[in-house]
Amino acid sequence: MVRGVIRCRQVLVGFEEDFDKDNGKKYCRIKVKARPGPTAPATCKAFQGWRYLDPERAPPDLSHGDTADMPPEMAAELKRLGLL
Repeated sequence: MVRGVIRCRQVLVGFEEDFDKDNGKKYCRIKVKARPGPTAPATCKAFQGWRYLDPERAPPDLSHGDTADMPPEMAAELKRLGLL
């Protein structure tokens, strides 16, 4: 979340149990895909557990070249320049 707007998500790929030899404690490593996927911008107040949105409340993913989060004038200019 950036300034109250959800902009991307990372796909959860698994969990891994590990052990810290220095302090003798177990911990769980949350594994996610390395690259976040962009989403359509969605305003959201921060709350504990915000990253675990119900699928129906989660913003849709943006496809390559999607301009949903750009001002229309910027998207038009980028298209005119052949950058989109």
